[in-house]
Amino acid sequence: MVVVAPLEGSPAQRAGLRPGDVILRVDGEETATWSLTDAVTRLRGPAGTTVQLTIQRGDQPPFAVTLVRARLRIAAVRTQLLPGRVAYVRLSSFHRQVPNDLRAALRTLLAQRPRGLVLDLRDNPGGLLTSAMEVTGFFLRDGVVLYEQRRQGEPLPLTVRRAVVPVDLPMVVLVNRGTASAAEIVAGALQDHRRALLVGERTFGKGSVQSVHRLSDQSSLRVTFARWLTPGRRDIGRSGLLPDVVVPLTASDLAGGRDPQLEWALTYLRGEGQAE
Repeated sequence: MVVVAPLEGSPAQRAGLRPGDVILRVDGEETATWSLTDAVTRLRGPAGTTVQLTIQRGDQPPFAVTLVRARLRIAAVRTQLLPGRVAYVRLSSFHRQVPNDLRAALRTLLAQRPRGLVLDLRDNPGGLLTSAMEVTGFFLRDGVVLYEQRRQGEPLPLTVRRAVVPVDLPMVVLVNRGTASAAEIVAGALQDHRRALLVGERTFGKGSVQSVHRLSDQSSLRVTFARWLTPGRRDIGRSGLLPDVVVPLTASDLAGGRDPQLEWALTYLRGEGQAE
């Protein structure tokens, strides 16, 4: 089991889990043969109880992490106007309500007449394709959002679903290894249409469409029947998206409360000379 991105405010985030961490054991049980259902069953439990995970992180020796279970109340949309009149929009997932919440938040932000916009998709594991397409329409006037490539036939273009006049501001999208799936669709569309600069680190690379089949022994089989391609026909699942500007975020940055990726975006959008 691989951690795509810990949800904002979740026990996993508070415990320090990172995108790419591999969960080797849960309460001492090996996870190698588990299905997604097995994992959910063992990880969930009453709020306040604990579960111990054994984590593999890169080349480090495996280590144990204890999570305290909690009831999640996650605000998927957060916005604020940053100094220099730069609008900041943080999306932590793409659930059903996100487009409506974002529409209301943008209305408030745009009334403050910002000069640019940062869309933060870091550690966003994705969600609903329909929500991602609608969100893309807030920033892109028209065109292809993605192609769906099945085993046979030509790629099927899926175009902008626009219900509002798109935001017309200089724009930077922040991404990292935890940006996955539907979040990569949004980022890839804005990058390929040259609507926004992508800044940060290479994304996760989850661009497959799967169906789940339950077998007679209660195991499950996941079958990939399509792949997602960006408007420029890049295969998202092959290696993720490479940012236009690579800006690492190190452990020392995190420990020191620094965010060089956001700082780069703000310098660029404020027009304060060459961002480095």
